[in-house]
Amino acid sequence: MSESPKVYLLLGPKGSGRRKIFLDLIQELLESSSILWFRHYSDSEASYASINAQIEDISSLECVQWTLENSKIKHSTIKANPDYIFFMAPADVDLAETIEGLKGWLNKNDCTLTRIITVIHSEMACQNAIALKWFEASMHFSDIVLLNKRELVEGKWVQDFISNYKKRYFPTRFEYVKKDQVSNPMDILDHQVYRNSLYFDELMPIEEDEFEELQSEDTKEDPYIERLESGKRAKPIPTL
Repeated sequence: MSESPKVYLLLGPKGSGRRKIFLDLIQELLESSSILWFRHYSDSEASYASINAQIEDISSLECVQWTLENSKIKHSTIKANPDYIFFMAPADVDLAETIEGLKGWLNKNDCTLTRIITVIHSEMACQNAIALKWFEASMHFSDIVLLNKRELVEGKWVQDFISNYKKRYFPTRFEYVKKDQVSNPMDILDHQVYRNSLYFDELMPIEEDEFEELQSEDTKEDPYIERLESGKRAKPIPTL
């Protein structure tokens, strides 16, 4: 792989429009840019065949299937030397396992995470309490939240949804999607970090006399990643 590829994780449930948005984003990249798409093996069903074909028809893109085993990402041999790497994870795969697996993969391949992007199925979030809990967890890790499928949702609900997280000082950026397209794809793919979680960030070196004061906060494990003595997650995330 190239020395410093930009690495993204794209999250969202079935029906959220992830693929069309992904296609919109990568079509903005230069033809000379090499793209590696990690497509989860469960995303190969017939209903995705048409959009998958459009994505894979891009000459500068290589597709690799991946899966998770014991919180580790497993995939076939990579032949590309990519400038951009996109992992696409469906919501029926354990989100904490995906996040933990991605961090391990980044460390193993000496890569740095660029951004995590969550696509919100607004109608689902509005009507389904379990889905809302999943979105809450995914947004905790995300830099960018793309609000899609808003046609049957009241504007006030969308505004209140965003306002709730702003009041809680979430640094995450919220953007609207229209017809499965964003207003500025290259802005979405920028490297500026906005995520609430510090899980992918390394702690800065500290002096010994500062350690005792900082360890209670700065060395806390992410609440969604932390495991209890039983091995279960301290804050389990549902699958959709």
